[in-house]
Amino acid sequence: MTNSPPSNVKVGAVAESAADRSAPLGPTEAARVLATGIDTFNFSMQVNFPDKELHNKLACLKSEAQDNENKLPVTLAVADGAQDLRLQVYPGGGNGMEYLIGNDQMVLSFSRSERARGTRPSVMVELKSEPLWHHGFDPMVERVLSIIRGLRGGIVNIKPSRADLCCDVLIRESDWHEQLRHSMVTRAHKLDPHVMRRRLSGFSIGTGIVSARLYDKPFEIECKGGGKRWFFKVWGVDAAPGGHLIVRVEFQLRREWLKNFGVDTMADFREKLPALLAYLTRRWLRLVDDASKHHTMQAVLPWWEVIQNQTMQVQHATPAVRREAIAADKLRVSQGLVGYLEAMTAILLEGVDLNDDGSLDPHSVAQMAIEQALRETYRTSGEFTRRVKRKQAKRHRSTTKFNADYGANDAASVSYGESSSTGTSGATGQSI
Repeated sequence: MTNSPPSNVKVGAVAESAADRSAPLGPTEAARVLATGIDTFNFSMQVNFPDKELHNKLACLKSEAQDNENKLPVTLAVADGAQDLRLQVYPGGGNGMEYLIGNDQMVLSFSRSERARGTRPSVMVELKSEPLWHHGFDPMVERVLSIIRGLRGGIVNIKPSRADLCCDVLIRESDWHEQLRHSMVTRAHKLDPHVMRRRLSGFSIGTGIVSARLYDKPFEIECKGGGKRWFFKVWGVDAAPGGHLIVRVEFQLRREWLKNFGVDTMADFREKLPALLAYLTRRWLRLVDDASKHHTMQAVLPWWEVIQNQTMQVQHATPAVRREAIAADKLRVSQGLVGYLEAMTAILLEGVDLNDDGSLDPHSVAQMAIEQALRETYRTSGEFTRRVKRKQAKRHRSTTKFNADYGANDAASVSYGESSSTGTSGATGQSI
């Protein structure tokens, strides 16, 4: 088997105008690509720190988190002058790393040693979906490098360890059905369809170092409470037009598979992205008219051919993502809060006959329920403040742009090689 990209790969283009994106597919359109990008990205770094100061600080914070039996909020200064980060120090380690700090946006893991040793990583990074789509892939990677420089770390090398490549495509509902499993030609041994609420939600293909998922992305968002409705801002549509749906084609690539493909460094990864998608959609997985036919007689499904002809690109920044994500958080928390207020009110008014004329004032009874809940839960205002700080650190999102002069999707602007840049932490309070 060769991992070389196929020849004669046609270049596709994501629909540019909002009108084109939201319109039904035309008679000559088999599908329309709405976005390509990296939905999750993990990488490791070898880093030399000048002394034990950082690791001693992390050890103290981890010990304090263990004493409190909870994650500890901290502030992290960034070398590029952008807004400081609020993160949490975890009471335990993970994945062979001693110290973990992170939140819903990213997780940074640090080894026990302040010096790079052999091939073992000093720092491991997990970048999650929302910040990658909000800020863009390259600026988000650059921000992590700025964090390490702010901690006075000298970066020796950077190696990708997991990448989730995705292509979101608009197709006709008639092209999405459970019988697609008979159209899949794949090098994977495992293939499972998934049905939720008596509706086809998607397919899982393969396990281990390379795997794929094809699934109805808006339906998944709906089933998970709508927390990622901001993807509609990325796609540039309010909803799929009637008779259509938006399918995500996603490949999860682990370190071992990437290395077999010739991707060892970040520069390799950026250079070989188009070849990765081309190989995955042409060699590793294809959707054809009849998988039982001899391969020379198989015809690729027209909507899959659109994906094959799409050149893989990392995402640009979509500033509206953050606003939509916060709105979704507010709605979800509000719905939960109202439910608990109703339950508490019912308990407090046990034995009281309520009329059906709507005479119960929600504002006054809600205040009564809140006061009762606070009395039952918090002994001091300081305890409430500490818990709010933890929630702030868990949910923190950057409110300002970082690297304002950074060229979107300009891989040459990212310091993927060695770096000896240093910075100082000017954050106040509990900080790193």
